[in-house]
Amino acid sequence: MRSSTEWTRSPSPGVAGIFRSGHFLATASARPLPYPPAYFDLVYCFSVFTHLIESMQDLRLAESSRILKPGGGLLLTVFGKAASEALDAEGRKTLEVQRFVHRRSQKLRGG
Repeated sequence: MRSSTEWTRSPSPGVAGIFRSGHFLATASARPLPYPPAYFDLVYCFSVFTHLIESMQDLRLAESSRILKPGGGLLLTVFGKAASEALDAEGRKTLEVQRFVHRRSQKLRGG
């Protein structure tokens, strides 16, 4: 089985193809990541947070915030019934119609 870092570099079309020029690192769950503060413009975590307990999600959010440049972006996805059930009525309707919901994290802003 290929690792997720190998998958992102695959020549196949689709989602993997758009990430061929990025920098990828498989890490242990412990922080810190091997990058200085304010290093990246964008950090993305596809289907990572779905597999983490909330305390580990908090650690990953804090570490992502540390390595992001001011004004940088964090793109993450969560999947599953629990994630959709946590949405308010407006969010559930958006998910139903658009199949995508965008939320700003209060935790990344220190809230």
